[in-house]
Amino acid sequence: MTQLRRLYAPAIAAIVFMTALLAAGAATKSYWEDESWTVMIAQQDLPQLVQIDRQFHPPLYYIVSAAWVRLTGQSEIAMRWLPIACTAVAVAVGFVLTRRWFGQRAAVCFALLMPAWPLMLVYAHNARYYAWLMMLTLIMLAFVDRYARTGRSRWLAAYAVCGAVMLNSVYASVAVIAAAWVWFLLRRRAGANPVSWLIANVAIAASFVPVLTLFNSAVSRNVPPIVAGVFAKEFVNRAALLAFGFVVGETTSPLDPMAWLKFALIGVTLVVGFVALRRSRLASTLVAATSVVALATLAISAATINNPSPQNITNRSLFFVPLFVMAMAVCLASLPKRVGSLLIALILIANMYSAFNYFTNRAFLKPLLTVPWHQIMQTVKASTANDADTALLCNSVDYACFYYGQ
Repeated sequence: MTQLRRLYAPAIAAIVFMTALLAAGAATKSYWEDESWTVMIAQQDLPQLVQIDRQFHPPLYYIVSAAWVRLTGQSEIAMRWLPIACTAVAVAVGFVLTRRWFGQRAAVCFALLMPAWPLMLVYAHNARYYAWLMMLTLIMLAFVDRYARTGRSRWLAAYAVCGAVMLNSVYASVAVIAAAWVWFLLRRRAGANPVSWLIANVAIAASFVPVLTLFNSAVSRNVPPIVAGVFAKEFVNRAALLAFGFVVGETTSPLDPMAWLKFALIGVTLVVGFVALRRSRLASTLVAATSVVALATLAISAATINNPSPQNITNRSLFFVPLFVMAMAVCLASLPKRVGSLLIALILIANMYSAFNYFTNRAFLKPLLTVPWHQIMQTVKASTANDADTALLCNSVDYACFYYGQ
């Protein structure tokens, strides 16, 4: 028991600390536009719920949200407990995988970095699919790795179920399935049958058939004919936004020297770490899988031009932040202890700086995330309570206005 406490105490501490931070954010921030849309859809009856957002996403996550809202209510903190729980599971799985693949020191680095990683703090409690997909991504890779190493059919079946759930929750999760192929091919031992692997992936594709019509509608609406020059420009633009978001977050301005200090810290850590790990096949597999997810996500985003809009690339990519942080942890663990400890301390200072900005509403790159819609609408309702001629006008896509004004 003492040994187990020693091994898993960092993970428990990380989960408790991160849950406290996310709960504080969930309790103090109003829903922003996308969250309001999720909660509005979750209140619909099943036939409406399946069809209403077909131009963007399949219905499974909305069905889960509908069940949750009927169980807990639709307040900010109630709806956000689901993604917070998914995030806690993701951190736990990420810690176990890091420890299994790269050792205790790397796992401790992962536990230190995850709780206040800026992008996690802003989006991991959102009443959206971000944390749900993040949790499933790590669980899926765990199943893939177990099957690739053991060849046991139960792990392959678990992978197929997880892949089907992901694909029917978010169209872009095809990027994770592509990464799973990379992981399987690089980690496969003799016992893992390629034919069985192919059959499992066919089963995942077959599970998508019922929503294929919805997917075709989404493609026809959001993906115009691809022009190479436009696609390349959008790809580079979104890649720059994604890199900044992953490293710095969205609560530190590009004009702030702290942003570029953190870029330097992360850059040095990754370069030096990967040089030290260049002969590690497992580290190379992690880098390859993370790169495939990132490139596929960027390609999907760039192909849709403005749906999703460029600035949404960061929140829509939250699902593979733990893989990036895992790579960071592995690099830090490969360095001499004193050097690694110094770098992680400086990175933690930068993370806490971003967290301070988050809770004080400073330097948000998306100001709409700071709008106190709940308080605004309470004030409006109180001031017009006795005025029968008052009307509230909302823009057709201003979902927070619709939700809080209903």
